[in-house]
Amino acid sequence: MQKVLFLLAIVGLFTASCTKSSDPAPATQTRTQLIAKTWQMQTASATLNSNNFSVPVYAKGGTGNLLDYSKYQLTLGSDGKSSLFDGTTTRTGTWQLATNDTQLVITYPDNTKVTYTVDGASATNLDLSYQIDPATKDASEQALLAQGRSLNFDVSKGIKITTKLIPQ
Repeated sequence: MQKVLFLLAIVGLFTASCTKSSDPAPATQTRTQLIAKTWQMQTASATLNSNNFSVPVYAKGGTGNLLDYSKYQLTLGSDGKSSLFDGTTTRTGTWQLATNDTQLVITYPDNTKVTYTVDGASATNLDLSYQIDPATKDASEQALLAQGRSLNFDVSKGIKITTKLIPQ
């Protein structure tokens, strides 16, 4: 009889310890949900498309950066609104992911669209790249091209900017 009670006690402990958890599994976030936050620049590099020569232009906390992205903030709101602060001015617009979440498209009030390639995205990093056309009319892009020319780089085929952003 004691053996039976002992076996019943063991079975009872075993089944009590194997009950299903009432905690639901965390929901998987979509890429849109992962990147909807404020980001700051960690690194940036420029690739000259004429010869695939890559130049580091910014590293957070680094000295001797060719470009100062230390104050840049990109906010992608969960409401679809965006803002880009470059240290002096803020440019607002809307954002969405396109082409199977491989492109980030920001649209500004003047209907200007800027399309970034999403090279990687998680809760802790956002990797974007952007192609600057040599015929651009954008003043900041023209300044980058001019800086490349001043360093005697061939920018006739444009520049690809690759960035790594981290949450602020």
